[in-house]
Amino acid sequence: MSRDSAQVLSLTQDALDNIDDPTVSLSAVLRKAIRVARMRNDYEDLARLGLEMDFRSTGVDTVPLEYSPHFSKNEWKELVLQIVDAYIVERSLGSKKDNVFSGSVDDLEYRIQLLASERDTAKAPDGLTPIDLYMRDRDYAKVRGELSVTLIDLNAILQRIRQRVFSYLSKVEAQLLLGQYNSDIFERNRSYVDAELAKVCPSALEMFSSAYRRMNEEGAEARSQALTSCRRILKEIADNFYPSPSEKIVGMDGKLRKLNDSQFVARLWQFSFEKLRGSASGDLLKAAVESIGNRVDALNALSSKGVHDKVTQEEAEQCIIQTYLVAGDLLRLAQGDSGLQQAALESTKGLTE
Repeated sequence: MSRDSAQVLSLTQDALDNIDDPTVSLSAVLRKAIRVARMRNDYEDLARLGLEMDFRSTGVDTVPLEYSPHFSKNEWKELVLQIVDAYIVERSLGSKKDNVFSGSVDDLEYRIQLLASERDTAKAPDGLTPIDLYMRDRDYAKVRGELSVTLIDLNAILQRIRQRVFSYLSKVEAQLLLGQYNSDIFERNRSYVDAELAKVCPSALEMFSSAYRRMNEEGAEARSQALTSCRRILKEIADNFYPSPSEKIVGMDGKLRKLNDSQFVARLWQFSFEKLRGSASGDLLKAAVESIGNRVDALNALSSKGVHDKVTQEEAEQCIIQTYLVAGDLLRLAQGDSGLQQAALESTKGLTE
């Protein structure tokens, strides 16, 4: 088992140990589960788990923009429908599906704690006459009863979320113990990338084969060459999807600039911008483009390490994995069939309605 796999397994088992510990909040376990899902590139479960936490720090919801590039438009729409349907069932208060608790797990746990405190302190004060005491006791008993019913519903929601998180973590643990480091969605993405590159950019597919071959060879030099292959794949995709234009182009910032052959990262940013500007505008467009561009930047930085620094086996593996993910994202954009385009369009509609 590689060091990365061992780290994910340790985090997974730690979260499983915590899940039934009454001194550990479910929100703390959930944050560990999200880390596990992100480390395994498990974007389907990341989308589900992310909905349980409140990540919105601005007016733009960046959660779907992070996960949606790894799906086609139809895959993303189907996943969102599945998640929303399950969310409504899981978050329903009592048997009424039109009454749903929509806060984060942190909010849910705080609400339970607050209502339990209110219920326990709902008692008549001392010093009342027998008649007043009887009347106040009756009123407080009604309040305690109503609070108890609400607490039963909220605790049931918390338990349903807890069970789903447990099911996810136990599934991951079993896969890791059987030697499966990457999630099923990554394997599907790799098959998609291989098939599409064979059609539109076979030279990049050959570079992937070279990167895998080098990664499995002994020695730091071979691993360094694997990273170099990943960098060449990025440039090959840029040359195929957005060759260096002969004229200056208008970038996302509204400025004219010339993009030459060596500026393949900037060309991929521009490619993403031009493919997404029909689906969004303003801050939403900027966030959507950055969701692709920032990962291109990170991948370029990692793959450039092979030129000067010592490369570990884990770094070589991660570089190839991330190259596959970014390649898949760019291929879907090129085909006009990216879940990111769909998510940006849906978010735009949501902001204007």
